[in-house]
Amino acid sequence: MNDIHQLYTVHEGKHGFPGMLGSIDCMHWSWLLCANTWRGQYTRGDHKEPTIVLEAITSHDLWIWHAFFAPADANNDINVLDQSPIFNDIYLRKSLDLPFQANGVAYECGYYLTDDIYPRLSVFVKSFTCLNDPKRKKFKEAQDQLGRIWSEHLVYLRGVDEGRAICRYNENEVLPNIEGEAIGTKEYRENRREVHNRDIHHALRADLVEHIYRAHIQPPVEYCHDDLYDEIRRRF
Repeated sequence: MNDIHQLYTVHEGKHGFPGMLGSIDCMHWSWLLCANTWRGQYTRGDHKEPTIVLEAITSHDLWIWHAFFAPADANNDINVLDQSPIFNDIYLRKSLDLPFQANGVAYECGYYLTDDIYPRLSVFVKSFTCLNDPKRKKFKEAQDQLGRIWSEHLVYLRGVDEGRAICRYNENEVLPNIEGEAIGTKEYRENRREVHNRDIHHALRADLVEHIYRAHIQPPVEYCHDDLYDEIRRRF
């Protein structure tokens, strides 16, 4: 929970996005030693050599929080997301929820910035394709800046083969034991519906647009976590 709080604080302080956990995207990782019998399954027309699609989530400090190499025939972001285990802990209620506030509205858990190809999920914030007002333009500018940072992270990630470490693993760290829900239960299905709730997706993006635009006019108001939990209880 302390890591999530630090992500919230830094991402809002540096980029103006409250409640942001990181950015999610995919890249094609060249597979030079791919077996000849598999080359057809891992080769796309726009790439001259076999590739494996890597789905990754990164934060501001080059920390890779999630990495998933897709199986054969997963050749775009949506196919990879459908097979990724990224939401398993949310469905099973094993993830730690830390509320945040955007534009005066409390939300239960954080989100990831994505590009336009991703689906409208409650934990995704997509970019705008139609910039018809100054608020959306300001939001797009902030998200494009993060997109450039993400590209730099991918360049750094390719350097792992050269012996550079992305992050350190603390083998002595003790993680909390969360039992969670069983697959197929009523609570599990409700958690899935909440992740795929488009109403929350649109409401969150609209609140972030207002929040980021107002942040350039007046400093944001800080809330303690107890106040956020109380606000969520009143809404739900």
